[in-house]
Amino acid sequence: MKRTRRVVGKAPDLIYEVTEEFLPGGRFRTLSIEGNVRLTPGRNPHSGNYRSPFDHHGHLIADEFGGPGDADSGNIVAMHGHANNGAGGEYRAMERAVRQLLGNQTGRMRVEVGYKGTVDERPHVFEIEVWFANGMRSRWKVFNFYPYLPNPSRAR
Repeated sequence: MKRTRRVVGKAPDLIYEVTEEFLPGGRFRTLSIEGNVRLTPGRNPHSGNYRSPFDHHGHLIADEFGGPGDADSGNIVAMHGHANNGAGGEYRAMERAVRQLLGNQTGRMRVEVGYKGTVDERPHVFEIEVWFANGMRSRWKVFNFYPYLPNPSRAR
């Protein structure tokens, strides 16, 4: 079973549509998030679940673009530290490119989250698409490093 809901971003005019899938035990996992983005100063507090010791609280839509900052928003997922912001972090590199291309304009971002198993809570891949005000569109596919890490709920 899936549900789609709207969540407010860092600014009250930034509304994101989050699609989630119901998992056994009453949990949901994020399948996608989409909404307008723009450079937004400041940092939100971070929270999140379903992480391995190597994972960060990864924002699907970055805090700097106005993405929601709480775990209940569906915007925070388990993202390996090297993918998120490590030296060669592909997700962070994508965010830097978006920041440069976005400038002072508003764009639109969609992130689709892929999982290996039918009940996995730790993402395997992120597919990102951004539409910029100048009509340009960019796409990225980023794998969550070390996908063989067990789901924390099963590792205990």
